[in-house]
Amino acid sequence: ERWTAQQVLDAVRPRSSSSRDALSSIEDLDLTSVRPGISYYKLRDLLAAKKWKEADRETAERMWEVMGRQEEQWLRVEDIKKFPCKDLKIIDKLWVHYSQGKFGFSVQKKIWEECGSPTGYNDDWERFGERVGWRSGGSWMSYSRVVVGPMASLPFWVELGGMDRGVLFSRATTCKL
Repeated sequence: ERWTAQQVLDAVRPRSSSSRDALSSIEDLDLTSVRPGISYYKLRDLLAAKKWKEADRETAERMWEVMGRQEEQWLRVEDIKKFPCKDLKIIDKLWVHYSQGKFGFSVQKKIWEECGSPTGYNDDWERFGERVGWRSGGSWMSYSRVVVGPMASLPFWVELGGMDRGVLFSRATTCKL
């Protein structure tokens, strides 16, 4: 499915009324997790430097750490359902801000909703994969190709077992992303 010019503009338009307001809100953002000893300063710095691949990995590592899943390096459905809203909002705000609206869970969630909010593997899920740049020419792309993908392709690294991404988007809705 191709996007209209207006859909692209709407997706990348800053969420604040002015870029100064957006910058101010990021500078004032509390980057500490609800879990003691965890923060998102390194993620902020990687995103500010446009080091997308490193920031993607850092996102996954902090999410695993928040849920005590560093050894496993993946999140279970129950972890996603309980992931702290404050942390999810911090991650998303950083991604959206530093990518100028190109990347972030909320950007992916919007596209997921436009594709029918798929919860099972079907044509809607494949269309979602194509829209966010994880699928091309009828095949799912490797991580190395996704990193340089189009709008909404990142964050990607967080291993959610495919369809569990829908659980993440449901959590994002609960958290009001």
